[in-house]
Amino acid sequence: MGWYDELTQDDITLALGNPAGLAIVHTAPFSKDSGQRWQLYPYLRLIAKRTVPILMNGGKAMIFMPPRHGKSLYSSVYAAAWFLMFHGTKNVILTSYSGELCQDFSKKARTVVNDMGQHFGCRVSPTTHKGDNWQIQLRQEDGSWRDGGTVFAAGVDGPLPGRGGHLIVLDDVVRGHRDTTKTLMEKAYGWYRSVLETRLEPGGAMLLVMTRWAMADLAGRLLEDEPDEWDVTVLPALAKEDDPIGRSPGDPLCPSRYSKDWLERKRDSSDEGGMIFSALYQQEPMPDDGAVFKAELLIRWEGLEGALQVANDVWPAKSLVLWFATIDPALKDKELNDPTGFLVWAMTPLGQLLLMEDHTARMKGSTDLIPKMQTVMEAHPGIQFFVEDQAHGTEIMRACQRARLPVLPLKADRDKVTRAIGAQPAFAAGRVFLPARGADEVVRELLEFPGGRHDDRVDCVAYAVQVWRDRAMQLSGAPTPLPKTIEPGEQHDVHPADRAERDGGGKSKHGHWKP
Repeated sequence: MGWYDELTQDDITLALGNPAGLAIVHTAPFSKDSGQRWQLYPYLRLIAKRTVPILMNGGKAMIFMPPRHGKSLYSSVYAAAWFLMFHGTKNVILTSYSGELCQDFSKKARTVVNDMGQHFGCRVSPTTHKGDNWQIQLRQEDGSWRDGGTVFAAGVDGPLPGRGGHLIVLDDVVRGHRDTTKTLMEKAYGWYRSVLETRLEPGGAMLLVMTRWAMADLAGRLLEDEPDEWDVTVLPALAKEDDPIGRSPGDPLCPSRYSKDWLERKRDSSDEGGMIFSALYQQEPMPDDGAVFKAELLIRWEGLEGALQVANDVWPAKSLVLWFATIDPALKDKELNDPTGFLVWAMTPLGQLLLMEDHTARMKGSTDLIPKMQTVMEAHPGIQFFVEDQAHGTEIMRACQRARLPVLPLKADRDKVTRAIGAQPAFAAGRVFLPARGADEVVRELLEFPGGRHDDRVDCVAYAVQVWRDRAMQLSGAPTPLPKTIEPGEQHDVHPADRAERDGGGKSKHGHWKP
């Protein structure tokens, strides 16, 4: 007889009660020699409390927590095995970023059923027992066995069986930060919507356990689409305010395994500005102060009556020179796609780069974009348009030439992240200014980059800094700033439509671009 054949009634009751109890009992034989018995830490107790009702009655839960804290062992092994044995005839689908990983989870769950199934009145089928597809059989009163539920394991974008799943576990569907490209995240989201979600049986349960690598990862998209459908538990390695298990800010999640000192050293040594630690351990797709662009470096300019306060200087609105626009097309004829980035810029006589207007929007072909460009040109005579010259940008360039719009190409010779990083020094030097009002979406995209759902404005910003570096030398004869500073209560915006009238009537005369 094996160890699991001689369990006490208390152990059997504990294992039957929930996945956490099953894990404690099942790992007990290993604890004497290796100390590897599964521990019901406070955070795991919370996870069990939040997920057991869903495993019993259906629903959806998201669990975000750091690696090596037991989330996969709980959800993909013990929760899956317990669900299968408890319900008897219901099916389980396990999925992860790779078929090999979720097949490993499947094999471990099968081992649990082999060891503990007798106490639930079931066993692994002797005929259907492959690592990625196995079934249980249920013991009948006459001693015979009949087929029960099945387990199927497949990686993201892998094949799934025609039958549905009463429990679907998605465990780390993103491998790491290198898999958070827009293309791969869209692929995962499309696979979930078109394949995986359709396999969930009515009244079924779904567990999504993962590390948050990006704002627009699968969890982020689902929370944006259907926030009321998911029960969300967030457990950062170092506690923040209002911790779900009552920790004080800065306390570690599992101090017996990962101390506060160890986590802080990890955080302080993490590269990429702390972005990896923030995502991997804190479940924040970006640090609070931004990943590539830091919040404290996003300096604002203020609008006055007919003038603008830029840092400590006040410039007449008519003194701005070298107006230009950067455009990142994302459009096709007869089809609405991602937003087309469209930002309008100007420079002060001292060469400071100011964001003036944001015309970013979803557009349908050049028929939407060209009229918008013509309207901007009427408001700002002498403006120069810069368009990313790849994909749909080439089409836009031709359309601009037909419409006699002044357009120059922007060569996409580097990836978006590299371009954005190249713009950082200009922000750090205090040479780029955003408007104090009306720039919320620009700021949001900058702070969320590179993990945000959209990055069209970010690309326009990076290109604008590139243009600024190339063209600022055209400035000459800089006038003296107005001897005035902003007084409390005086601040207000200068609306682009009012600028010409406030500057003396008629159209404003901007500095023109030299050929």
